[in-house]
Amino acid sequence: MTIQIGCDPEFLLIKGNNTINCSSVYKETASGGIGSDHNGRVGELRPKHGHPKNVTKNICSLIHTLKSDLEQRERNVKMIGGGGAGKSHDSIGGHIHISGLNNFNYSCCDCGYKEFSTTSSNEDKLILALDFFIGRRMTRIPGGKRASSNYGKPSDVRQQNWGIEYRTPPSWLCEPKLTESTLALAYLIAQIWSENPTIFDELLSQRVMARKMDYGKLTLISRNNVENEYFTTQIDNFKKIVFDKTYHMSEMNCFDSWTTSILSNTTEITSIELKFCQIKIVNYQDSIESEMVSKICQFVTTEVKVYVCNGIYAPYYMRRTRTSRLRTDTIYISRELRPYLKIKREVGIHVRFINFISDERVPITNAFMFTKHNMKTDLQSVVEIIINNCVRKKLKK
Repeated sequence: MTIQIGCDPEFLLIKGNNTINCSSVYKETASGGIGSDHNGRVGELRPKHGHPKNVTKNICSLIHTLKSDLEQRERNVKMIGGGGAGKSHDSIGGHIHISGLNNFNYSCCDCGYKEFSTTSSNEDKLILALDFFIGRRMTRIPGGKRASSNYGKPSDVRQQNWGIEYRTPPSWLCEPKLTESTLALAYLIAQIWSENPTIFDELLSQRVMARKMDYGKLTLISRNNVENEYFTTQIDNFKKIVFDKTYHMSEMNCFDSWTTSILSNTTEITSIELKFCQIKIVNYQDSIESEMVSKICQFVTTEVKVYVCNGIYAPYYMRRTRTSRLRTDTIYISRELRPYLKIKREVGIHVRFINFISDERVPITNAFMFTKHNMKTDLQSVVEIIINNCVRKKLKK
């Protein structure tokens, strides 16, 4: 039998800060269907199954149809993928259907969380490989967290009479490249497994989630030389997205990315606009906050604030998400700046990237915090070291 890929990825329709009920968007087209789930709160695409390339084209056609229909009734509506957290109480997923699996014994494959062991069944090994390369990695992408803990757990698989439905990933509808590369990866994993169900054993015994270098092994062990170039390109596209710390799944409007992008296998080169940035030192004493410009440089934001603490506790106006206690000799940096900084071990400074919030639960972005208590390096040196030496090389170029 020939392996085929199908899917029913979910999405949200959002206008302003409100979600729109999707129960009225049902439509049948030559490329498949558009419907809803979760009592109409969540939309769902049902493209025709086949090869990943064709399924992606079917999804593109469905999104164009949906956008055209909505524009006749509603203006300024966004279509959102990701996991749904922060956008809705409903979890949205990117369910992947796989049919044509050789030697797949349905009666042996019980659903639920799985761990690899020497006694794992061949069916379990396929599910674990999907978790390893797709499911666990995608939930780590910003915006990929599912809104409900009841959905999207590792090894979330439902058996069907035609094959299996893999339900762990968040909705990968964000853009064509993520969609096609995800489907292509699932297709390739299933194809490799059908030829040799134990071929992933070594990787699965080492860790539960793929590292960047592990994806290259997929093309090396694939015996399908006819489409090797296609799958190599799709794996590269997948890696570029899931390991890009600036990528945010739920912030992308699918209508824009699918109706303005051309479906192709080429990789787009993106650039970051640098701005004149003021680095300000912020002191807080006796309920008075004072700021002083310490340095002006080129960076990705116009302002970075460095908050000074005189003890091991953060000021009352600025707290960490879990606890206000700080480690000595450690610089705390807003998680938003992480994609642009790579702290080198040789600089001799302990660094942690965390989320800051004020007492009003307002996020504080583009901020550093450090405590003077036992600090071995003076403040000016800290600023110089981080900004001059730890900005990523790609950003400097």
